[in-house]
Amino acid sequence: MIADSYRAVRQAESEEQKRRAKRLEALVYRVTSGMLDRLGETRLPWIAAERSMAAAEHTGDPLLIAGGAWRLAVVLRHAGRLTESTDVPITAADALRANDGKATPAQLSLYGSLMLKGAIGAATLNDHSTARDYFREVEHTAERIGEDRNDFWLAFGPTNVAIHRVWLSLEMGDPAHAVDLADEVPLDRLPPELAERRTSHLITVAWAHYLRREHREALDTLNQARAAAPEQLLFTGRVHSMLRGMLKHERRSIKGDLRELSEFVGVAA
Repeated sequence: MIADSYRAVRQAESEEQKRRAKRLEALVYRVTSGMLDRLGETRLPWIAAERSMAAAEHTGDPLLIAGGAWRLAVVLRHAGRLTESTDVPITAADALRANDGKATPAQLSLYGSLMLKGAIGAATLNDHSTARDYFREVEHTAERIGEDRNDFWLAFGPTNVAIHRVWLSLEMGDPAHAVDLADEVPLDRLPPELAERRTSHLITVAWAHYLRREHREALDTLNQARAAAPEQLLFTGRVHSMLRGMLKHERRSIKGDLRELSEFVGVAA
């Protein structure tokens, strides 16, 4: 895909053709960054995200640029550059807000996703007040859209906001509230192609149970996640941590199920 997009840029004869080719290049590098990130690469996702942003800026398309900023925020967060991972999406969201008068649902979806990245970053930095302010804007945006959408593959909408409400509560140190909020998440509304999002949420809920020493509930929730996207459990560090912790303090009532899941994930009993 990268070679094809590069060739398209090189062969473009007019400014319009080059703009279209650059748009393709921006999208290709954005997808590539996400794939490399998922594979555990550290340097390459950053390079791909930067190239995506550079190509997007050449097009002058504010939505394409904002989408590149979203991907860049993800890479920054994974690199431990938490302040930047908060500032980048908020700056991009501010640029979109300036043109909010006639915003389409797709534009609102991207804006809400950027604000959500900002809220996540602020919460991770322990700036809970700012995180709550940003998240209120996220909730307001989801209400304006009124439905679950998947514009720009961001899956923004009321259900995704409810999922992140659980995550934020847990990140802010309240696993009990996170468990309560999880009961309000309508996971059945997520389309099948978002099985990964469903699984990530279930892992978060399992972690909340685990922190409350509710090992049976944590294990049952992990098995729900396994049913949705089994391969995701194999590469999620938090899953491995939970299983090792439960094995260390193994309870007779869950011994069989715990060892079976641990064997599947590759955690030694």
